[in-house]
Amino acid sequence: MKIRVLNGVVSVRTPTSLRPHNSSPSICSSDSSPALFDSCHARYGSTEIMSTEDTALPVWYIAPISERDKSGYLWLAGILSLVYVVSFTLLRLWSNRAQLVLDDWISTLATVFGIAQCCCLFVAVSAGIGRPATSPASRHRADKAVFATILFFSMAHGIAKLSMALLSRKLFGMHKETLCNASLGLISVGGIAFLLLLLPGWNLSCPDTIIFTTECTPHYGRWYAAAGLDFLTECILFFIPASCLWDLRVAIPGKIGAISAFGARFLAIVPMFLNAWFIDQSQKNTAHDLMDNARPLMMIHTAMAVALVTTNTSALSSLARPIKAIYCGPDFNDSRLSRRRHSQMHLPGQVKHGGHRRDNTSQQNLTLEHGRL
Repeated sequence: MKIRVLNGVVSVRTPTSLRPHNSSPSICSSDSSPALFDSCHARYGSTEIMSTEDTALPVWYIAPISERDKSGYLWLAGILSLVYVVSFTLLRLWSNRAQLVLDDWISTLATVFGIAQCCCLFVAVSAGIGRPATSPASRHRADKAVFATILFFSMAHGIAKLSMALLSRKLFGMHKETLCNASLGLISVGGIAFLLLLLPGWNLSCPDTIIFTTECTPHYGRWYAAAGLDFLTECILFFIPASCLWDLRVAIPGKIGAISAFGARFLAIVPMFLNAWFIDQSQKNTAHDLMDNARPLMMIHTAMAVALVTTNTSALSSLARPIKAIYCGPDFNDSRLSRRRHSQMHLPGQVKHGGHRRDNTSQQNLTLEHGRL
């Protein structure tokens, strides 16, 4: 794939080997009728729409960025999010390959939903999101794909938080078990509330070209509420490691690294509020442009990528090793196993003898009594 600038038009180009054999130098134009455009798109496999005023580009340019076509932004956002999310998930699994536990598998499940979210975005772009003129059938397909994108985003975002709560319980649960379990319950409730805020109110047969309007998507107040809920749950997730690491006797670099890894998740809040603000502007303004569809989707994918990348970064063994070494030794794996190991340790003044424990102090006192007699 190559990025090319031709007379002020930025386009993402696929290799020539991927070009259809029956391709033609003709262009699928936005000035054509919807039926003609759909037939052109089905024949040549191109996702571009160009006007007669734009510079003519070959049909194998799949993501042009021009005044009349913003789909290239969405392709880039989806591809970059997919690459980063998959890469950091594989890095986490490789780093913790000797001690893969529940939080690692939950994070992998969140990555699966993130991949599904990116695939739905690609379907939406192929159906006409970011382009000025599409047929009613393509617009309906794009509406359903955008709704599926929001659904998978909510699932990936919530499951990533659940993975962070499980990671906190694994690291700090032995000393703050009640607090960790409470945060796990609050995060679960917050994830359900996040779904209830964003899923109702969608019109999958939206008559408008711009999807993020009051007639097609939930009110912008719901998006602000979802962003605020996201901030609240991130504060809950950050409070446990911050309170535990504050008095922990560990080297300053290790403490800063661990706190920074947990605090980096606050970066995902920024695109969430930007997404709510873009939808707010789209629903309040009467004059719309193609970026009214592109901006919210770009922010949603940015939030998903940042959330999953920071989730996987926080669980890397190099960052968690100082905490494990202080709390439960270098062979620490899970808080439940650690508590079991500590419960089986010999208490001071006790030894095992013949499968039963004896108190050394009582034995010594008994010996002294016999000596006196």
